[in-house]
Amino acid sequence: TTLPPPWRPDGDKKMTLFMLCAVVALGLAGGQDLDRPTYGSVSDLRGLTRLFVDTGTDVRARDRIIRELRSSGIGLQLVQDARDAQILLEFGASVERRVSGWVTNTRRDKDKRREESVTTPTEQKIHAGAGTVYVVRDGQLSIVESFADEKRIFFERDPVTNFARAFLRLYGRANGLAEER
Repeated sequence: TTLPPPWRPDGDKKMTLFMLCAVVALGLAGGQDLDRPTYGSVSDLRGLTRLFVDTGTDVRARDRIIRELRSSGIGLQLVQDARDAQILLEFGASVERRVSGWVTNTRRDKDKRREESVTTPTEQKIHAGAGTVYVVRDGQLSIVESFADEKRIFFERDPVTNFARAFLRLYGRANGLAEER
């Protein structure tokens, strides 16, 4: 049996990932009686230190983000409850398979009378990730930055690492810290 397109492991999951991020963000805000998110700026991160990292059920991604944050040496306090946070980092990832080309082979039958061409697709495994940086201030959730990235070839950094480093650059810029990454 075949599964419907949204549930196929190789289906396009970008929109699903985006919707999941939006639902989680609003769910996090639900405990704080926050209205719909507004748009903020990088300067909104100035002076904030309490941070919550949400990756849904992807514990490995959460651990990698936390490892990047800790290795930066920046004095961020990781909290275990989103209600205690001033900054919310939200990240989701997926692995997709995309057609990257076609290969055509010609083959003959055993008696070499008939020839046929067979065309097969070649696939590329893509690691995709999307994240959002939110600030909670005065009971209001503000979107400071959104992020999307893809790892197409094996020697590129994973999107989860790139998201963590992008956040650290933003935070450093907002707080006048030297950029090392």
